[in-house]
Amino acid sequence: MRHLLPFALLAAAVGCGRSPNAQRPADPPARTATPGISEAISKLGDEDYKVRRAAAEALLAAGRESLPLLAEARLSQDAEVRARAQELVETIEEEPLVWIGAKDDRWENAENWVPPHVPGPRSIAIVPETPSPLSAPVIRGEAQVLDLVLLKKADLTVEEIAHLRVNGRLRSRGTLRALGVVQSDE
Repeated sequence: MRHLLPFALLAAAVGCGRSPNAQRPADPPARTATPGISEAISKLGDEDYKVRRAAAEALLAAGRESLPLLAEARLSQDAEVRARAQELVETIEEEPLVWIGAKDDRWENAENWVPPHVPGPRSIAIVPETPSPLSAPVIRGEAQVLDLVLLKKADLTVEEIAHLRVNGRLRSRGTLRALGVVQSDE
């Protein structure tokens, strides 16, 4: 409560000297975007497929921060931008789990994921670029996900005795080392 008093006094002082007809300063923008989100959205309709794909990957990696601008992009005049924005919004809103490899290489360690939860049969798992082989995820047992997205330069290993089942989509621009069994409904 002590900390709020100076702010209340400051707010009262700022409002006191104003005439009733004084124009209120413009509100700050409702949202701020991480640098690159606006640029990536503008590239969703690029003529070059590789550019569009890289933009979509950047927006997936930005996660929830990109949702406000993606929501606007769903109203675009460009059908390609609308479709890609809609797909990205649906994927991001399903709260994908993103691999960060903070503790070790074990897929089943919740501390290696953001938010900290091990992917399950209804999860979307995203593995971004893996900076080193030591932090790349390794599946050593049974794993199941709804969708699996391996972004460019990502690595995922499924050991010999392991089994990975993807119930939905498997999208990969990275490396999937399938020494064990990998099943996909796609």
